Amino acid sequence: LEATQLAPFDSLAREATGWVPDSAAGDQPLAGRGRGDLVLAGSLPALEVQATAALDSVRWLGYRSKSLTGQFSWNRAAASMLAT
Repeated sequence: LEATQLAPFDSLAREATGWVPDSAAGDQPLAGRGRGDLVLAGSLPALEVQATAALDSVRWLGYRSKSLTGQFSWNRAAASMLAT
């Protein structure tokens, strides 16, 4: 998945974090670019999920970042989860 504009994900980010804009700073939607990869492997009883995401030139709610990355891994059979 690749997004050249993150504004459509603004409401999802607000709902997931519960953050609201500072009324003094004004309400500016999520801006920047992003890329995500999702891999599903195995059968349902032994499902394995791996996801990575990278955001570039992000601006949101008065915060700015040049680069953000994250990883998520879940294995149902081993009942383990890792998020960074």
